[in-house]
Amino acid sequence: MLKKIVSICAIVASASFAIWDYFPILPSGSGQVSAELQYSDQDPVTAMGAVAGVRYSLTNWFELYTKLNYRFFTHFDGEDMEMDGIGNIPVGLRFQLTPGFGIFADVSIPVGDDSYSSDYLSYAFGLQHTSLIGIVAWGSVFGAELNTDNSLVLFLLGNELDILLGQFIPYVGFNLYMGEDFGPQGEGSNGFEVYPGIKFGVTPSLSLDFSVHFFGGDLFTVSGDDDLDDPMAFRFAVFYTF
Repeated sequence: MLKKIVSICAIVASASFAIWDYFPILPSGSGQVSAELQYSDQDPVTAMGAVAGVRYSLTNWFELYTKLNYRFFTHFDGEDMEMDGIGNIPVGLRFQLTPGFGIFADVSIPVGDDSYSSDYLSYAFGLQHTSLIGIVAWGSVFGAELNTDNSLVLFLLGNELDILLGQFIPYVGFNLYMGEDFGPQGEGSNGFEVYPGIKFGVTPSLSLDFSVHFFGGDLFTVSGDDDLDDPMAFRFAVFYTF
């Protein structure tokens, strides 16, 4: 039971898909670095971690990205579970096929601390679409994640709406996760994520991003335990574009 609870907390804290965002890649020769703090709570489980990332566009249609995850602590009912340290490292690429459509693929390398990280490779790939409707930028993605350990496939249908108000960009996102085990005894589990947030452009190169994420569904619950709250997470990020 505890291992499953902690694994759910890991999903909430670090997100299953490592894709950079739901919008087009940067222009050729441009890059971006990010630093992010994350705090997740599914009472009685709490966790805090950080993510550092970098992406770079080699051309107007090809981008590389990677992220480094670190878990500061995982607490169960206030007790330190000693589940912390470096997480698995995703490395990915994106192709911008047209101004509105792109594809992505990444692999998560199992180098993280085995107290909470998986010890097998996982892969993700999918299609992105972006459109501009007045002052609203709509980014969407359909992706799939699979691994080398079992027959579970996790599908993602995600949408984010950004309201472009100059330096201030309020936004809201909705992700639908559909997990399906294609093994002979497989069962599915689904979940959803809703996240309001706001971005603030400090300078043309520097921006801040704060969001609150609410999770629900079978994917984020523990069978037979009614004492757990629905998961939620807080994220604060700094982005620098060069």
